[in-house]
Amino acid sequence: MADVPVQTPSSELQYTEFNNITEGLRNLINTTSQTASSGDTNQYAKSAAEYAASGWFYTDSGAADAYVLTNIGTLKSSNDYGARELISFRAANANTGASTVNVATKGVKNIKKADGSTDPAAGDIPTDKDTWARYDGTNFRLIEFGSGAGGSTETVTKDIAQGSHGFVVGDVLKQIAGVYSKAQADTADNAEVIGIVSAVADAGNFTLQMNGYISGLSGLTASETHFLSPTVAGALTATKPTTIGQIDKPLLDADTTSSGFFNNMRGLEVTATGDASAMVKLSTATASASATIDFEDIDSTYSSYRIDINGVLPTSDGVQMHLRVGTGVTPTYQSGVSDYSWTTLKVSQGTVSGTSDEADSQMQLTRSSLGSAAGEEVGGSIVIYNPASGSADTIFVSSFGHTAATAGFSYSSSSGQYLSTTPVTALRILMASSTIASGVFTLYGIK
Repeated sequence: MADVPVQTPSSELQYTEFNNITEGLRNLINTTSQTASSGDTNQYAKSAAEYAASGWFYTDSGAADAYVLTNIGTLKSSNDYGARELISFRAANANTGASTVNVATKGVKNIKKADGSTDPAAGDIPTDKDTWARYDGTNFRLIEFGSGAGGSTETVTKDIAQGSHGFVVGDVLKQIAGVYSKAQADTADNAEVIGIVSAVADAGNFTLQMNGYISGLSGLTASETHFLSPTVAGALTATKPTTIGQIDKPLLDADTTSSGFFNNMRGLEVTATGDASAMVKLSTATASASATIDFEDIDSTYSSYRIDINGVLPTSDGVQMHLRVGTGVTPTYQSGVSDYSWTTLKVSQGTVSGTSDEADSQMQLTRSSLGSAAGEEVGGSIVIYNPASGSADTIFVSSFGHTAATAGFSYSSSSGQYLSTTPVTALRILMASSTIASGVFTLYGIK
């Protein structure tokens, strides 16, 4: 190496100090799975880029409410906490209330909600998705992903202050003039649901969840759609309301007895047979290494149809779920290269992405590729409008959620159309390059 030609008075580097700098750069390169080499002059830049992309991710080895974080692999942490320092980790244990974190042995710091002063409620630091927080100079503030100008994330929640509210996790609520109370499917007014309680901080504060995956519930029936109860205020029931005057309002697709996908669907008043507001369960199909799931009872009896999907897994990993229509008395399933037009969006860990196709051989229902392992089941619903009209294209709208082992929870929403006015007589659900290993599919008719 050539001598440095110009030196600043009183700031000369001793050779030991210079050696320390070069050794530090070598260590930086080595911590990012590179071997220092004179043949690659971009190694330092590559290391800096890896720290920028991954340096805030940590693993947790602590207990509930006391999180202990260590760097992933050979990456190093800063020497001390810095203002606006960002961390992300998957908790080994969900919190039960006020919590602390110790990042890379730099010292214990309190965790607060986004306002910087309120302790997190039970479940604010979950085990089924990553927790993000930023240091404000005193505490780590949770980053609460929700709806905003840029779109929505996997759940939409809001912290509510209401004295002596009396709610517990799982209560379904309505809101009138700023006052929250338990919803009930006995009348249309009482069934105006705004959300479900996902956490309770104390007698005067709770968290309201408006959509997405929710856990910590009890008494659910796995792989069943749950409705707002017409008899118990604030409750969910797997029994569809059938009494005239009650409100048929599906709200949650359960994947276990304590969790599921909350989706505030439109309610329909139960009326006398033949009236235009009835939603009727028509048939159920259970997959078992099935090439397709077909419903061939589509006709003009109903103006729209809905398919609920619970606990579905493909046989192969990393595939998409699709839909095709059939036409004719003995259905011919349409798969022409320009039979369908669709758009789909995915929200995963705060990132929104989308894609579309104006001429395809099938409608894509999921933006995320689906996993085939236990715990990666997909749940959601598809609504099909005007399938048998004969005068308008058939429209599809769907929403799904699932957890991937490597990418966390994902929410997919799609819409599209069959580009023909030919009446639809059948619906087919299939996986790309895979059979359907398991899952329950339920068809409803909507008048």
